[in-house]
Amino acid sequence: MEKYFVKASILCCALVFLLPGCKKSKPASPDPPPLKPAPGIYMAGEKYWGSNPWEVHAVTFANETITELTPSGIEAYAKAITHLDKDIYVAGHEAVGEQDEFARKRNVATVWKNGMEQRLTDGKRVAKVHDIVVSGKTIYVSGEESETATGALKFKVCYWKDGVQHMLTTPTNAQADGVMAVQGEDVYIAGNIMNVQFTPVYKQLWQPIYWKNNTIIELDKKDFNYAAAAGVVVSGTNVYVAGTGYRIDAVTGATTTIPVLWTNGLLRELAVANGNNIHATGIALSGNDVYVIGKKGAKEPCYWKNGTQVILEVLENPTYHAQAQRIYIVEGDVYVCGYIDFKPVYWKNNKLVRLKDDWPTKLNDILVIN
Repeated sequence: MEKYFVKASILCCALVFLLPGCKKSKPASPDPPPLKPAPGIYMAGEKYWGSNPWEVHAVTFANETITELTPSGIEAYAKAITHLDKDIYVAGHEAVGEQDEFARKRNVATVWKNGMEQRLTDGKRVAKVHDIVVSGKTIYVSGEESETATGALKFKVCYWKDGVQHMLTTPTNAQADGVMAVQGEDVYIAGNIMNVQFTPVYKQLWQPIYWKNNTIIELDKKDFNYAAAAGVVVSGTNVYVAGTGYRIDAVTGATTTIPVLWTNGLLRELAVANGNNIHATGIALSGNDVYVIGKKGAKEPCYWKNGTQVILEVLENPTYHAQAQRIYIVEGDVYVCGYIDFKPVYWKNNKLVRLKDDWPTKLNDILVIN
């Protein structure tokens, strides 16, 4: 009888520990804080050394301190910048591949992670990079690579997902241009197909398009003779594409350029100040606000917020050009990077900030971390 009681007691205790609600649970640990690089303004671009012919180096700026990504003798361009956790990623291309028939090095698509080089192509064919985007924990790079190593180079649009290349169906004379977007598993790349007109004068007549994964969507040109797309962003089910429309006067042959925005394929013209030769060159999204970056001529950089034009401060009349390249919005502040007469600059809320650099430098992209 005593043995039975002992066994029954042990069994009851075991059942108590197995019953739901009786099991002891550890208190939930708080989620770790998100990782991010040190606060600051990060920019990517290219620096021109020496005299003609220039020696071009890919560079970054971190809080106005310049770092060269490539050693002397290697021609390279840094086109876009982003971050994942504490790591800074810069995408571009450098001329380190095999020589072509003109004894020139072929561009290799490249990503620099915290300054360390990671090559995406092998240099047997020419490659170009346009943008880099982080979605979740995945890194996407958009660009192009030639199908052949020599002769007339036909490029195919592509993207790299964590370093793995995905080739897209590319019509003849089509190319990718500028800003890309990623939403979930969907990759969007803006581009154009060039149709050449030889008479009465030579013109490159563009048909704007974008790729959603490997599907090409042609954009309506409305009453423009031709148009060009410069970048794409996505929010929910809405797809926004920025670009420029071109109208040719039937009598004089003069061309008028107007910045445009396609929203789910519907084109509208953006408001502009008096004048001609106004282009949209890129696009960004912040919440429900759509920002389109652009320029009037070569010396008047600007952007549009939800269709309203904002002129960027230049201070004095540039000798050659003042260009705004990319735009970044964080916590209500608007940052734009670019260059004036080949000197690196950025704008914060339309106010000009000049960087101290003795050599000609272009800034191509900007990232701000608070």
